Amino acid sequence: MSTNSQIPNIVIAGFTGDRSGSMESMNGAPADGLFSWINDQKQSVEDNSQVGKFYVSTFDNKHEYRINGDNIKDTNVTIEQCNEWMTPRATTKLYDSAMADLDQLVQAKQEYIQNMPRSLRSIDPKIVIIWACMTDGADNESEASMDDFKKKVKEAQNVHDIKCFFLGANQDAIMTGQRYGFNAGQSLTFGADAACAASALRSVTQVMREASQGSNDIGFTQTMRQSSAPTVSTSVNLHNNYHYIQNLRNSNFTPPFPSANLRQSAVGPF
Repeated sequence: MSTNSQIPNIVIAGFTGDRSGSMESMNGAPADGLFSWINDQKQSVEDNSQVGKFYVSTFDNKHEYRINGDNIKDTNVTIEQCNEWMTPRATTKLYDSAMADLDQLVQAKQEYIQNMPRSLRSIDPKIVIIWACMTDGADNESEASMDDFKKKVKEAQNVHDIKCFFLGANQDAIMTGQRYGFNAGQSLTFGADAACAASALRSVTQVMREASQGSNDIGFTQTMRQSSAPTVSTSVNLHNNYHYIQNLRNSNFTPPFPSANLRQSAVGPF
């Protein structure tokens, strides 16, 4: 279980969500999950007398900001908005989108500190930054490389103390997450269907809520991993995955690792 320290005074919460074409198989679960995540973080801030800001973006071949620095307590979104934001389309601009979002979160913290009244700064309020990145495919649109992304994630965690979480479908998210710079305990594999995606988003909502409340030892539990894990049939769909087919044409593409966390027997090699 997580251990608690001082509850932070200020929360900066970010979500970077894949809405590319292959997300279609999840039947709206990412939109439902995003809606729940926004409202849960809002409730957590209210329960703990905190203040903070939201940053939410989506990406396919375009990176689009949906909530850009709004006060958490004043943020109101509808499920219809979330459905519109997460409607699947096009290809995957993962690295550029995620890196831009991490830079924005760091800037938000700096602006908080710079604009803080002297009376508040004198009590040294604690600021926590939490961020989740969700994707189901490999990048095929970014100018940045995977190494660039990894360096950015490592810097976010080690220099700026951002709590970073990775949700990956159609891949071993622990292995892929580590290749992207995420900690293994904060990376979660989920199946590319509605039930698994919904479970994964509930799980990341829970751990991010714990992080926003000051928990130091945070990560996905074995129960969370089992409830989100893909079945053999969902993993086999990787062969026909929208991104997988397109990315094979890209000489710089490294296929995602087949899932090592299956509910049934392991899938054979490609």
